[in-house]
Amino acid sequence: MGLFNWIFGGNLDKAITTLQQEDIRNQDRRNLGGVQISPVKTDLGTAYTDTQLNDYVTQMQNEWKKQNAPQVLGEEIAPQYQPPTDLAPEPAYEIQYPEMMEYIINGYPGSRVTEEYYKAMEQALDEKTLANVLAMSIAETGAGRDASNFQGDGGLKNSNFWGYFKGGDRTYDPDTGVMIEDLQHAFGPGGAYEEITPQTLAYYVHGKAYDQLSPQQKESVDAEYGRYLWGMAQLGY
Repeated sequence: MGLFNWIFGGNLDKAITTLQQEDIRNQDRRNLGGVQISPVKTDLGTAYTDTQLNDYVTQMQNEWKKQNAPQVLGEEIAPQYQPPTDLAPEPAYEIQYPEMMEYIINGYPGSRVTEEYYKAMEQALDEKTLANVLAMSIAETGAGRDASNFQGDGGLKNSNFWGYFKGGDRTYDPDTGVMIEDLQHAFGPGGAYEEITPQTLAYYVHGKAYDQLSPQQKESVDAEYGRYLWGMAQLGY
């Protein structure tokens, strides 16, 4: 068996002995007791002591193992995952109630409900809740047309088209996502205003029962209820 077969086969002692024997054939070795060993010559022409020779052979074994080790998934040499580029794009959202959208965006005079806002509401709310919400926006603020920010500067709110004073805050005007969550909670199934009647509107507008309202307050609630019913009819309900 050749020298390199012993090196790469893991027989370190045999490899070292072979190298030493090769040197003995060509040199006088002095002090054979092992205390001082003459350098040996490898086929590379480099002089080595026994310790250096051991390191040399070990290094060669490690290099061989490294070069012949199996490739592991995840190393740089492994191909990297590339997501497919020919996937079809997600289909555009399809409007479920186009007549309702058309009216609240383009049919009602002064409406500030945008197509983007409507789509977000339609995707989040069931049909009955959506109709209630849109009709209430007409009854309360003219679909945002009269949604004062209550800051005395004549400005309008950006998302709160329902006169919804959360926690009593008349300036309440969150981003549209939060506003839609509020609408779901108030007007959706199980909400306090799931059913719009003069009685529920009395609490919504004045915070007390209808029979506790003054004649003027009852008149305002009745008028708002009439606007709500009219809005529902325009929306097809």
